[in-house]
Amino acid sequence: MSNGVNKILIAFVFAGFLLPISFVFADNQNNQTSTIEKALETVKTQVSDLVGAKDENKPDELATRIETFKKVINFSITEAKDLKIKLLDFNFKVDDELLNWQKKMTDKLNEALVYYDDQNQALDGNEKNITLDDIKIKAQKFKEWRETNYLPISEEINDFLLIKQEKAAIQTTKKRYQKISEDVQKLKSSGWLMKIKGLSELPKLLTEADAVIKESDKINNEAEKLFREKYIVVKKDVRLLPLSQDENIASTTPKISPNNNASSAVIQKTEVPPEQTPILSIKDMVKTSLTKIKDAYRIFIEMSNLVRKLLK
Repeated sequence: MSNGVNKILIAFVFAGFLLPISFVFADNQNNQTSTIEKALETVKTQVSDLVGAKDENKPDELATRIETFKKVINFSITEAKDLKIKLLDFNFKVDDELLNWQKKMTDKLNEALVYYDDQNQALDGNEKNITLDDIKIKAQKFKEWRETNYLPISEEINDFLLIKQEKAAIQTTKKRYQKISEDVQKLKSSGWLMKIKGLSELPKLLTEADAVIKESDKINNEAEKLFREKYIVVKKDVRLLPLSQDENIASTTPKISPNNNASSAVIQKTEVPPEQTPILSIKDMVKTSLTKIKDAYRIFIEMSNLVRKLLK
């Protein structure tokens, strides 16, 4: 076996050793999503505990609840600031729609930070004038405000971040595929794919990897399209004015055949629309795309293991 072919085969083996790095990238995406979900759940749980806590008449009960509420507020501030930093890290100079969306989301995060700061100031220095009932009421209002004002913003931004993180993972995988594809082509040109038993499986496996990468890319692009339709594109109603009374009557009255009298009227059947396939959420679509990327890496590892066996 020539030195050139040896180098190509060895490159496959090293590619296998380096693959876990890319898996870490994908796992980090899952970890970031998990961290965000845990952060939201932590605030939700602590606020709910404050709202529903029973009075136990302990000496330090009020101080404990005030301290807990402060921690919830400070945690919420950190959460919002972190989301703002991640959002502003993107440059949308060539995309006016996303640039306007970014500004809109940044303004809403700033409003949330102002609200959290106001809540903090209302507690600082006023501990002596606050009762257990006051804390419960404040916590309830805080909970309602987050559910109405902050959580929708958080979900919207996190949907965007998931799409962009997955897009980066796909690009990394495409580069790895390109490198392996070039090595397979070199082996094919040299004739070694047919000379060495087992190597002929490499092009087949590479084709499988190409297919799942393209599918992953397609799904993530669909997720991005859904994101724009859901959050950015302003849809206009076809009918701007409500139906008049006559129009309502006309639209709901069964049609009667002109060749028959009322007693023998033929009522046209209303067609029942077919059941539509449930639309996946953006999060589910990105998760499916990521699964395809992991499938591609499993194929790369299979190719690497195949070559490693042939080198023994």
